[in-house]
Amino acid sequence: DEDGVLVEAETPNGVKEFRSDYLIGCDGGKSAVRRYMNVEFKGFTFEERFLVVTTPYDFAESGYAFTNYISDPKEWCALFKVPGKDDSGIWRVVFPTDPEQTEEYIFSDSAIESRLQGFHPKKDPFNVIHRNLYVVHQRVASRYRDGRVLLAGDAAHVNNPLGGMGLNFGFHDVINLTNKLGKILLNGADEGLLDLYDRQRRTVAEEYLQRQSIENKRNMENKDDKSREAFHKELQAIVSDPAKVHQYLRRAAMLEGIERERSIT
Repeated sequence: DEDGVLVEAETPNGVKEFRSDYLIGCDGGKSAVRRYMNVEFKGFTFEERFLVVTTPYDFAESGYAFTNYISDPKEWCALFKVPGKDDSGIWRVVFPTDPEQTEEYIFSDSAIESRLQGFHPKKDPFNVIHRNLYVVHQRVASRYRDGRVLLAGDAAHVNNPLGGMGLNFGFHDVINLTNKLGKILLNGADEGLLDLYDRQRRTVAEEYLQRQSIENKRNMENKDDKSREAFHKELQAIVSDPAKVHQYLRRAAMLEGIERERSIT
């Protein structure tokens, strides 16, 4: 209503009601808040699914960084070190999968071992402690605001994980939104600021986040020798030029998106 939002939610202690001035849906790609708003989630779903394999094997001993993107014309993969149950951490490897392969085959020990040995051969088999398969989307909500109900993070936009842009882009959403809510709640600013939040962050998600994350995936999976060589030469040219390095890092850190956001009034 005009004074706030009433939420009825299931909790471990039964159904409870919560009332607040505003409701921000940061409840992920399957957002219940977005469904309540009856907002279209525009975009598409990739045909292939991504396989995530988790192992305690320490790839750092072989010279890998904590974040690695391995482009290969036969099969790309991404390798990340993440916190584990102890200080040593664990490693996650992301692979694309063939849409025609069954889940049973994809999850089989032999298929997973073959994938891991394919990019990092070693004598002993890998100790795989977890395996997961998930669908990958490129989508943006058709609007981020419905009165006092707003969307941010994955509830507002989803993309493939190559480049680590989704979570960080969500942080930018929340920084923008909380700044505006602070002005409204503390300084009596007009609620039209929330429409500005929608225009700024949705536009940047459509123009920048989707384009860049799709381009990241395209570069990783490229199978054409000539265009792969051209891309590698472009990266080498960037590394050799401090000005180009600065520009590249600004784009990778999504600072260009912030500049675009600020240009929208």
